[in-house]
Amino acid sequence: MLNLTLCSLGGGFLSLLFFYMALLRKKRDIFKPFEIFNEFTTIGLLLLIEHVAFSLPLVKYPLIFILSCFFFLNCSSKVLRNENRRFRLMYLSMGYDKREYSWGYLKRNLKTVFLEPLIILFIFHLLILNMHILNMFIVGFILVVGGVTISLLRMR
Repeated sequence: MLNLTLCSLGGGFLSLLFFYMALLRKKRDIFKPFEIFNEFTTIGLLLLIEHVAFSLPLVKYPLIFILSCFFFLNCSSKVLRNENRRFRLMYLSMGYDKREYSWGYLKRNLKTVFLEPLIILFIFHLLILNMHILNMFIVGFILVVGGVTISLLRMR
């Protein structure tokens, strides 16, 4: 359980770095491809990884790290899309630079960008550790299909 949590934390910190760099460069659509990694897709892929790479920790943990990074970037894309351009211009016109604005925006949205996805991933890991009774491949496949379908329906 500790290894899974550390992989999720590492992916979260890496995605925070990407989020900060995207704020500095004013790129809002850079995380658009990661919107497919919603909650259902993530738990489905976690179940598939657990089923396929159960006894291969050298394969399993890097895959979980990458998947958690993608999930954190999905949550970051929602925050980047909601960034108010007028507030940014007002903030920058008061004499602050881009780094101060980006750092303040990151601190204000840390709960949405980092804490909520971390809690969701922790719950997913708990579910995976206790789902040894069910056939994880079938449940994972259904969740991936459902997650991809929901993300396609949410796209504009």
